[in-house]
Amino acid sequence: MAYALDCLYSKKLIARFVVDEAHCVAHWGHDFRPDYLKISELRYKYKNIPMMALTATATVKIREEILKQLKMDVNTTKWFLCSFNRPNLRYEVLTEKAFKYSPDAFCNLLQLRDYYDTCGIIYCLSKQECFDVSQALTRNGFSVSPRNPDIRYS
Repeated sequence: MAYALDCLYSKKLIARFVVDEAHCVAHWGHDFRPDYLKISELRYKYKNIPMMALTATATVKIREEILKQLKMDVNTTKWFLCSFNRPNLRYEVLTEKAFKYSPDAFCNLLQLRDYYDTCGIIYCLSKQECFDVSQALTRNGFSVSPRNPDIRYS
């Protein structure tokens, strides 16, 4: 990969580096994407290439940590912020107490609400929980596409 970047860089064919899901460089995101901690190395090797960090879920503290981890200058960084509350999205937050959490209980709840023909994002606290929930959803007839299907869980 480094060779390909070096070739592109030498030909001035890199316009910018874009880091999606940038909140994963923050402390709590390392479990999902540990390689994000190495992204700042790009800033040293390709000094004049601008970097853009995108996230929809960062608090002020997390945004500060993103700047620090990615070695971005706090004085020259431009921020574009907007509300996550958009009219085309519906949010529903369920607590574990609402259905005595287990992956199968979660599936039962989704079945009761007839969510088969809808799409959504389910956030989990660990890779293993993501795996367990996706397996339960698949067993219960839901079409599931895990975020990173290449990862194998114990």
